[in-house]
Amino acid sequence: MPITFNNYNFTSAIYTVPENSNIPGEIGAATITIVPNAGYTVTASNFSLDASFSDPAVQTVVFAQSGLNVTCTVTFQTSFVMPANNYTIPLCIVGEAKVSL
Repeated sequence: MPITFNNYNFTSAIYTVPENSNIPGEIGAATITIVPNAGYTVTASNFSLDASFSDPAVQTVVFAQSGLNVTCTVTFQTSFVMPANNYTIPLCIVGEAKVSL
């Protein structure tokens, strides 16, 4: 289900990864698409990761323009192995959609 925030929508990336599996080997990278609400625009340069964000599973987070949307691609640490329990990565994205002129 899409989540609305700061005049844009995005959907969570949810994967099923077997326990003790190498996450990058199983899914590669995760991509979240940021879609502006009607009457707004999104630009990749207006989004960033909060400077205080840290997670042992995450190597990089990159924002890129994809037409009228912005993609947020999360690359995982090459050595990260799926633990026995669910693992949530709470990205803290800073940014907002701007009113279309």
